[in-house]
Formats: sequence, C-alpha cells, structure tokens
Amino acid sequence: AQRLEALGEENPDCPEAWMWLGRLALTLPDIPGALDFFGQAYALRPDDHEILAWLGDAQRRGGDLDAARDSLRQAHELEPGDLVVACKLANCDVDAGRLFDATKVLSDTLGRYPSVSELYLLRGLTYRQLRKNEEAESDLRTCLTLSPTTAAALAILADICRENNQ
Repeated sequence: AQRLEALGEENPDCPEAWMWLGRLALTLPDIPGALDFFGQAYALRPDDHEILAWLGDAQRRGGDLDAARDSLRQAHELEPGDLVVACKLANCDVDAGRLFDATKVLSDTLGRYPSVSELYLLRGLTYRQLRKNEEAESDLRTCLTLSPTTAAALAILADICRENNQ
C-alpha cells in the first residue's frame, strides 16, 4: 500500500497510478480515500469511461447515488458496449429507486449480449420489484435456460408461482 501511495506521489500526472490507489482503497474499504484517488485520475482524464465507472462505483458505495448515477451514465454513454459498466449503472438505478431506468439499460444491454444469463436475472429481479410478474417470469425462465443452476432465479420464480397458486 505504501509503495502504491509513493507511486501516486512520484507520478502525480499518471491516472493509472491513481486508479490503482483507488482500487486498493476500495478493497480496504476506504471509501473517502477511493473517492480522492479516483477523483485525481478523473481530473487527469475526464473522458475515460473506466475511470468514470470506478469513480461511480466508489460514489455508490459511499452512498452518493446521484453522483454515482451521473458518473456511471457518462461512462455508459462513452462506451455503451461495456457490459460491466451497464450492470453497474443498472444496479445503481435500482438502488436509487429508478427501476424503469434500470430496465431500459438492461434491455439495451441484452440487445448486445443476448446470451448473458445474469442480465436476464437482473432485469427479472427489477421487473419483480415493479410488480411486472409476467415479464419477470419470462426473464427468469430465460436465465434458467441459459444457466440452469441459478439459485436466485429459481427462488424468485418459485415465489411468483406461489403467488399465482401454480
């Protein structure tokens, strides 16, 4: 850790050094430190979708969902094909209670990655929160077709069936 901090001090104009420090801080977890380090990287390279994604992740973990959504949305707009960024944005939207926004991000991402079972699971869980049980059931069944041992999909599907007396 000290060696990485020295790296940041020795190379203050190197966004990669600040990124490594931010990642390390997140594992500790030192959210204020991570925010500072990712902020340093962002100041050096504000149009880097990876830096924005990590900054948004730290902001989300720190509870600043508005800032996190802004950072993650910018990252997603810069690189709409990045699956990890799309999932982080959708999860942040769910945390912020913006379920319709989350389903849109997930639907758009499924258009690019139709065989990723986790996307169907996430969208199914989001539909479930919206009380759209038919859509949730469809996504959860697709998730199970792609990945038959997904316990979360099985559990939620069982709840839906129980509610429908099936």
